[in-house]
Amino acid sequence: MHYKALIFDMDDTLFNEIEFVFSGFKTVDDWLKTNWNQQGFYKTATNIFLNGDKQLVFNKALDCMGIDYTSSQIYELVNVYRNHPPNINILEEFLELQKKIKPWVKLGVITDGYLVTQKNKARSLRLNDYFHKIIFTDEYGKEFWKPHRLSYDMICKEFSCEPTDCTYIGDNINKDFITAKQLGWRTVQILRNDSIYKDQIVEEHYKAHHKINDLREITEIEELKDLFNE
Repeated sequence: MHYKALIFDMDDTLFNEIEFVFSGFKTVDDWLKTNWNQQGFYKTATNIFLNGDKQLVFNKALDCMGIDYTSSQIYELVNVYRNHPPNINILEEFLELQKKIKPWVKLGVITDGYLVTQKNKARSLRLNDYFHKIIFTDEYGKEFWKPHRLSYDMICKEFSCEPTDCTYIGDNINKDFITAKQLGWRTVQILRNDSIYKDQIVEEHYKAHHKINDLREITEIEELKDLFNE
């Protein structure tokens, strides 16, 4: 049978990444209460993050709390954050979209990021219930993170699809679409109100073919309408 494929990014495409951030802060907060007898990390780190200061949040939070620390202790907290089983939820808009996808359409995920972290996210989101193939690019090394073509080629081979049969849906204009377009895939950028890539200016070959604000809008793209039930 001739298949077509819809391939999704994970972070800020299938769920809101900020949920993972706050889940991680809560886990670190609990860890500090148990191991350092310190309270207040969650509130402090959350305030720093929401104020737009997203670099060295752990250091700055501990500074605000008046806690002395070493670089190795920061590394320990980062590991607690990265390795925690997150409290996150797949977006309702994807669940509604998924019900409309025709049964012969193959569904996949390509996601960058630290392997343990991304696998924990996928497990919490129960992605195996919805997708035929999930590619964690970090399994092959950071040099194979997007925009490297390995994961895109793997999808075509796995699903026996031609590149022109594949559509990639993601949010990161800096890496999600350039290789997919070069290989002949269709590309769709999800642009939500709080998207950090919404106003970024890039060269034309980095841009997606289509832009949407909600995953359900994919069904309105003319050349993709045959993938969905009415």
